[in-house]
Amino acid sequence: MIINSYKTTTMAPRVQKGDSNKEAANTATKNQKTFEFSENSTIGLKSRCSINFTGLFSRASGKKSETEDVNANIAKLKQKALGAGRYSLRSHENKKDDIIALGNLAVFFKSPGAKDEKAANTEKEEVQREVVEFLDKNFSRNPKGKLRKWTAHELGFIGKNAASEEMQTGIVKKLNADNSWLNDRTSQVRMESIESLQCIGEKAKSEALQNEIIDILTMPEKGINDKGVDYKDFEKTIRRNKEVVGHPYYDGNNKNVRGTAYIALGKVGAKAKNEQLQNKIIDSLTGDSVGINDKFDDVATHAFDALKLIGENAKSEEVQNRIIGLLNANNNGINSQSEMVRRYSYEYLGKVGGENAFNVGVQETIVSMLVETGKGINNPSLEVKVNAYLALGKIAANAKSDELRNNIMDNELDKGLNDENPRIREAVYRAFGDIALKNKKQSEIANKLTDTDNHKGIHDPNDMARSAAYETIGIIAGSTKDKELLNNIVDKLIKPDQGIKDRYEHARMGACKALGKAGLNAEGATLPDVIVDKLTKPGQGINDEDKYVRKYACETLGYTAAKAEDTVLPNVVVDKLTELGQGISDKDPEVKQYACMAMCFIGKNINDEKLQTKIVDELTNPKQGIRAEDKQVRENTCIYLGSMAAESKCDKVVNRVVNELIKANQGINDKDEKVKNSAISTLKSIALRKGNLNTGEILKHSKKGNVIKDKDGNAVPKTIFTKVLHIMKDIQSTTSKKSFIHECAERAEEDLMVKDMMLKIFHKNAKVATAESSQSGPSIGAEALPTEVDKKIIHHKAMYGLD
Repeated sequence: MIINSYKTTTMAPRVQKGDSNKEAANTATKNQKTFEFSENSTIGLKSRCSINFTGLFSRASGKKSETEDVNANIAKLKQKALGAGRYSLRSHENKKDDIIALGNLAVFFKSPGAKDEKAANTEKEEVQREVVEFLDKNFSRNPKGKLRKWTAHELGFIGKNAASEEMQTGIVKKLNADNSWLNDRTSQVRMESIESLQCIGEKAKSEALQNEIIDILTMPEKGINDKGVDYKDFEKTIRRNKEVVGHPYYDGNNKNVRGTAYIALGKVGAKAKNEQLQNKIIDSLTGDSVGINDKFDDVATHAFDALKLIGENAKSEEVQNRIIGLLNANNNGINSQSEMVRRYSYEYLGKVGGENAFNVGVQETIVSMLVETGKGINNPSLEVKVNAYLALGKIAANAKSDELRNNIMDNELDKGLNDENPRIREAVYRAFGDIALKNKKQSEIANKLTDTDNHKGIHDPNDMARSAAYETIGIIAGSTKDKELLNNIVDKLIKPDQGIKDRYEHARMGACKALGKAGLNAEGATLPDVIVDKLTKPGQGINDEDKYVRKYACETLGYTAAKAEDTVLPNVVVDKLTELGQGISDKDPEVKQYACMAMCFIGKNINDEKLQTKIVDELTNPKQGIRAEDKQVRENTCIYLGSMAAESKCDKVVNRVVNELIKANQGINDKDEKVKNSAISTLKSIALRKGNLNTGEILKHSKKGNVIKDKDGNAVPKTIFTKVLHIMKDIQSTTSKKSFIHECAERAEEDLMVKDMMLKIFHKNAKVATAESSQSGPSIGAEALPTEVDKKIIHHKAMYGLD
C-alpha cells in the first residue's frame, strides 16, 4: 500500500496487516467506511471513494452551502476533501485520476468565507502547501513509475498556478531534491519533472526564480547535462552484458532527457524577464558537447529550436543578432556537416526573421545568409534548398519594408519559380501562399500562378507542385477584396483540363477547396451560380471519381449556397445533394457526412422555414442522415441537425428536429451508444439555446407507465427517455451547464461545421456557469453530489483561461 501511516483528524488511522487487536481493526475499518459512505451507503468502497472525493473537493473549492455556515466550516471541508483524497489513493484502483483531482483541488480552491482577496489567497496557499507535501512525501519514491510521472506533472501544474512566489520556490526545491523527481531513476519521470520546471519558469513570479530554474536545468548531471539512464533499460543491459560503460543504453539513452531540457530552456527563455536571462540560456545551449553541439543530431535540433523560441521573443536586437550569428557559425547551424541540422537551421532563420524580427536590418541579414553562394537556396542539398525558399516566403510575408519584399519576390522567388526540380517550385508556391495570407501582392501572385504562357503554378507539369499552387490560389480566393480578381480566379478553376477537371485528384481537390473559399467570399448571384453549376455536372465536383474531391465539392456547395441572397440557389443545392447516387446517398460514408453537413450549414444560414423543413425531411428519410446505415453518418448528422435547429428562428423546425431525435430506433434510441450520446448532446444544445421551448413538446408525447411512446406511437426505452427529460428540465442548473460546457470543449475539435457554434456556446456560457456555481452552488446533501465531470470542467476552465 502507498500511504500507510498518514493520519488526519477526519479519518481513522490505517490498520496494518497482522494487527492482533481485531476489535480495534474492525472499529477502524468501520469508521473509514462510515466516513466514505456517510452520503450513500449502497455503493461499494472502491467505486465510491473517488466519487466521494470529487464531491467533497467541489464543495471545498468554494461552493456555498445553504445548510452550513461556510465561514465556520471551510477548514473542515478542506480537511474532508484532502482526507477523502488520501483514502481514495489508498483504495481506489485508478490512482492517476485521484492524483489529478488533488492537483485540481490545489489549483482551483476558493474560499467563499474569506473576508478579502488576501485572506482567500492565504487559504489557497495553505491548501497548495498541504497537497504538495502530501504528493511529494507519498509518491516521490513510489514503485510505480507512471504514478511518479503523473505526480511530477501535477506538481508543475500547481507550481504554474501557485498562490505565491514562495509556493513556487518550494515546489522547485522539491522537484530538485536528492533522490526524487529530477533525480529519478526513470527517464520519463525526469523528463516530466523538467517540463514541470518549464511550466513554473514560464509563469515565474520573479526574475530570481527564473534564474534558479535555469541554474537547475544546467547543473552537472541534470537537465541538459543528464547522464542517467532509464532504470528498466539499464537493468536489461546488465543482464545481457556486464560491460555497461560504453554501451548505447548507458551512453545514449539519456538523450531524450537532454532534448526535453533544451526545449524547456527555450520556453523559459521566451518568457524571460530580461535579456540577461536570455543570454544566460544561450550560453548554456552553446557549451561543449551540449545544446547545439550535442553529439546526437536529432537532439541538437531541439537546442536550435530553443534558440528559435528565444529569437522570436528576443528582448533586444542584440539577442536576436546573437542567435542569427550562432545559426551561421563555423561547422554549425547552416554550416553544419549534418544535413538535418542545416535543414532545421534554415527553417529557424525564417521564423526568427518573420513577424517578430526587430527591424528590417535583422531581416536583411538573414536574407543575405539565405542567398549566399553555396548556402540556402544555392545549397546542393534539395531539402536544405526547400527550407531556405520557405524561409524567404515567411520573411517576405512579414517584411519591414516594401523594398525587401519586392527584392525577395522578383529575384529570389522568381529564380525558384523557374527551377527544374518540382520540389523547389512547390516550395516557392507555398512561399507565395505565406505572402498572400498576409494580404500582400495577391494580384501579382495570382497572375504568376495562373498565367497560361509560363507553364507554372496551376499549369505546372508536376502534379504535387500544381496542387500546392491551387492551395495558394485558394488563400487568395478566400481573402481578396478585388472582385475582378476573384472572378478571374474562379474562371481559371472551372476551365476545361484544369482546376476541378485537372488530371490529378489532389489538384482537383485543391481546386474544389479554392472554389469553396471563393464562394464564401463572393457577393451577388452570378459567381455562386457558376460554382454550383460546375460542381454538379456529370463527372466533376460531387460526381468526381475520387471520393476526396466529392467530399470537398459537397462542402463547397454548402459554403456557396449559404451566401445566397434568396432561397433559389440553396434549394437547387439541396436538390443536387439529395439526388440518387450523390451527396447524402453517395457510396462513400465520408462523402455522405460532408453532404449532410453542407445541407445543415445551408439551413443554419438561410433561415427559411420551407427550406429547413425540406432539409429535415431529407435527413430523416429511410437510410439517410440520422437513419443511415453507417453509424458515423448517423452520429454526425444528429449534431448537424442540432446546429441548424439551435440557430433556427422557426419553432416548428426546432420541435420537428427534437421529435425526430426521440423517435424509436433513431436518435436517442439508436442501437449505437455513440449515436445516442450525440443525440442527447444535440438536445442539450438546443435546450441551452432555446430555453424550455422543447420541454413541453417532449412531455406532450410521453405517457405514464413502463413504456413511453412518441407521437407516432413508437415505443421509447424509458431509461434513455428519462435521461433526456432530465437534461431538458435541468438545463438551467449549474451542474447541467457544466456538463454541457465540457462536451462543447470536446466537440469543438471534431467537426468543421460544429466547431464555430460549439466554441461560441462554450465561451458564452462557461463564465455564466462559473458565476452561478459560486453564487448558488449545491448543498452538502447527497442529492447535490456533483458528477465526475466536475474535474474535467475544472481542467477545461484552466485550459481556456476562464476565471
